[in-house]
Amino acid sequence: MFYGTLPLVWEFGWIGSGKLITVPAFNPAGLSDDDLRLIAERRAVAPGVTDLASIPPAFRWLLAPSGPFVKAAALHDYLYITWGIYGWYTREECDAIFYEAMIATGIPEHQARIIWQGVRAGGGRAFGT
Repeated sequence: MFYGTLPLVWEFGWIGSGKLITVPAFNPAGLSDDDLRLIAERRAVAPGVTDLASIPPAFRWLLAPSGPFVKAAALHDYLYITWGIYGWYTREECDAIFYEAMIATGIPEHQARIIWQGVRAGGGRAFGT
């Protein structure tokens, strides 16, 4: 798991749009062993925690579960954990923000599109829809 020591603030849409999403920092030192075990079992269930990317092993040749798009993955996990920050964003909007963040962090468009398609095809359960 990836633990951020500072909040991740992401502006989407365009630079200066004012559309900000803040992923809170997560410090595991303050949690009990039971809480940490729950997080490990359920994966990304606490704000600021991400499993980086839930890329099935068969597709890791395309993109490792960590790497240049770790911020995009953390952002997307947070959006899913909070059900689009409690309904503000739809699942489709969350996935679009993820796609935009991948492109912004240097993932080639063809790879970002494949990952986005995988998220669209298999992410409904994780989002709760």
